[in-house]
Amino acid sequence: METATELNNKGFEIRAKKTNTDETVIGWVNGNGTTTGINNYSFKVNINDYSKYEYLLYQFDYSGQIKLIGKLFVDLTNNVSDYNLAQNYPNPFNPSTTIKYSIPHKENVNLSVFNLIGQKVCTLVNEEKEAGSYSVEFNPVLYKNDFASGIYFYSISAGNFYDTKKFVYIK
Repeated sequence: METATELNNKGFEIRAKKTNTDETVIGWVNGNGTTTGINNYSFKVNINDYSKYEYLLYQFDYSGQIKLIGKLFVDLTNNVSDYNLAQNYPNPFNPSTTIKYSIPHKENVNLSVFNLIGQKVCTLVNEEKEAGSYSVEFNPVLYKNDFASGIYFYSISAGNFYDTKKFVYIK
C-alpha cells in the first residue's frame, strides 16, 4: 500500500476472517504520523491452509479514531495442485499433534493410524473431501484404545495416492 500524505497516522491493523468466523488480528504496521511524503507499506501473510479469506485493513490515528480503509477477498480453496501428506507437528508429541494433508481433486480420503506391527489402531478421516488442504488434530486420549508411548505410523489413501509417515507418542 502507498500513501501520498498522512495525518496523525499511528498505524495499520490487519485482520483476517474465514467464512463464518470472527475477525482475527494477524498483524500491525506502524504509521508515520503526519507527513506529506509518499510512504510504502507492506505486510506478508503466511498461508497455512487453503481456504476463503477476507482481509481487512484498519487505520488507527493517535486520537483513537479507527477507520476501515480496505477489504480484500482471497479464495485459495482450489489452489492445491498435488497430493501431499505433511509430517505431523509437534513430533514427538503429548497430548496431541496436527497432521496436514492436501488433495487436488474431490476424493474419498482415508487417514488412519497404525502400530509398529501394522495393526490399524484408529481412523482419523474416512470420507469424501473436496480439493483443498486440511488439518486433523490427533489426541490419543480421545480414542478408546489405550495408546502406549512409542512409535506409530499414519497413512493416507486418496484416489491412487498413498503415503505413510512416522510419529512418536510420549505419555
